[in-house]
Amino acid sequence: MQLQLKFREIHIALDKVMTNILTEQQLKHYLELEGRQHIHFLSGKEAEE
Repeated sequence: MQLQLKFREIHIALDKVMTNILTEQQLKHYLELEGRQHIHFLSGKEAEE
């Protein structure tokens, strides 16, 4: 479970960086390549729920 939480934290951090770098269209393509449709920014407390 701890490893899974760390992996999620890394994904969230990467998503935040990518939203500052990529255009909306590029971000959409990036998420499609990652197999994800939406970005959800969760705090640590929300991620535990």
